[in-house]
Amino acid sequence: LLQNSSALEGLSPDQVDWIDSLRFGNVSSMWPALTETQIRMLRDNVMQFETLVWPANFPFQQAVEVVYSDKEKSKIVYYDDCGDSAAWTGLYLASLSHRYNSTRNATILDRVQLIVKKIYTMTQCTGKIGFLPRIMGLASDPAFAAYYKGYKPHYLCVAPYEEYVWLGSTSRDMYFGIAFGLTSAWVYVQDEATKLLVQQVIETILDDLIKYHFWIISPKETLTNPTPLFSAVFRKLALTVNSTKYSNEQLGYDIDFALTVATRGFSLQDKWASGYFVDELTVEGLYILSILEISNDTKRSILFTEFTEAAVGHSDHFQPGFAAFYLSAFPSSPHFDIPKGVLQGGLFDYPSSPDWGHQVDQTNNSKYFPHKKEGYSEYALWIRDRPPDTYQWQRAPTKLKGGDVSTMQYPHIDILLPFWMGKTSGFI
Repeated sequence: LLQNSSALEGLSPDQVDWIDSLRFGNVSSMWPALTETQIRMLRDNVMQFETLVWPANFPFQQAVEVVYSDKEKSKIVYYDDCGDSAAWTGLYLASLSHRYNSTRNATILDRVQLIVKKIYTMTQCTGKIGFLPRIMGLASDPAFAAYYKGYKPHYLCVAPYEEYVWLGSTSRDMYFGIAFGLTSAWVYVQDEATKLLVQQVIETILDDLIKYHFWIISPKETLTNPTPLFSAVFRKLALTVNSTKYSNEQLGYDIDFALTVATRGFSLQDKWASGYFVDELTVEGLYILSILEISNDTKRSILFTEFTEAAVGHSDHFQPGFAAFYLSAFPSSPHFDIPKGVLQGGLFDYPSSPDWGHQVDQTNNSKYFPHKKEGYSEYALWIRDRPPDTYQWQRAPTKLKGGDVSTMQYPHIDILLPFWMGKTSGFI
């Protein structure tokens, strides 16, 4: 079996062999679990990232990539990936929710509330109450201006937020990310004041979506159709946070759920898909429904079967994020061992902080022969060998080439969120 440099950085030979067997699709033994020493090493890396990214990667309490003039961070040149900020902000809120559940740290609770309040402000700033822009940032911030002035469309916010600019062309992935974060806060943050805030935000978003039959209608220029999974997620949220107010959504939820199953809306693509990010949205939807659907045994059984296929049946994708979602949703699953190995082994192989942006080209690396097609290996790459990304688990795990400028700092939610989910579910 191929040996990875991680064996020299803390993984045992048995753990390396197990991961290689997984990548090649023929794992047949139990995962050799991380030792207490390895877990401490992983936690130390996570905590270094926690300190690194907050508040630097959240200039408006919303996630961005930060590009500096140099690695001494003399000056911020511009923010990047602002157009996907809402999606990653939602996932960061989920990470904070699990972190608070695990630590009961009052500072983290304050941060949860800060992010929830910012999401509420986002639902107000465009003039269409309940609509979510991709981001709202200070118009006068040079680093943000360097991004939004080249982004179309962008608009000034309405009063009393005239100092801010919001970005349009909102898509379903922004709403999925925010729903993921708000759902996680609702379930995992056991604080009454926070739950009231979360409910207010969810209902504000829902009232706008329900008015337009779950179409995302921009106040300016675009409209985006719902899918059965999208509608099912928001209808289930409605029935969860206020079953009296939204009782009329039950039939629609039942229909959307059935349509999602009938159209294979819970199924993942293969690990070479160029549009692999859709799989991230699928597992986000699976997770939301799985942790909210606690009373209907038939639906819960379907969700368990579909999620097991995604996390265990597609385990050769070697995606720790997917594994974390599954184990958090179904911590008592009898099929826990392979996802546990993906979660622990994958996060341990995650690069060490600070992990600046860099270019990767594994095309001629014999470790990743043969190629399935141009630009993609037959098998998933080790985590540290993959091209870096804002959120690694949205990219095909077989992709050989990509990257960013060497002074880019990512928000690293792709290690923070799975780690804290692993803590609350008991698998880390």
